Amino acid sequence: MNAPIGSAFALATLAALAAGCSAKDQANESLASGKAVPTFRSLDADVDGSLTPTEAAKFMELAAVFPQADKDRDGLLSSAEYEDAVEDLIKG
Repeated sequence: MNAPIGSAFALATLAALAAGCSAKDQANESLASGKAVPTFRSLDADVDGSLTPTEAAKFMELAAVFPQADKDRDGLLSSAEYEDAVEDLIKG
């Protein structure tokens, strides 16, 4: 890998981690329909680290599976629950 490109990638990765988002948040994932999957951070309007049903409603497919995705039944989706739900949605 070209050193300047490698350094730029490393810097971008560190910046993303410092901002509190995973590499998965940076990925451009899409559903089978071709619809882009929003990142957890883009849905977490109040930046509290969890998604309410209202926040999840911005992503219709997630809202439809919210009760099943809420594994601990606390009425919120953690980032891990969100990632699991998105993975299931992408798989179809």
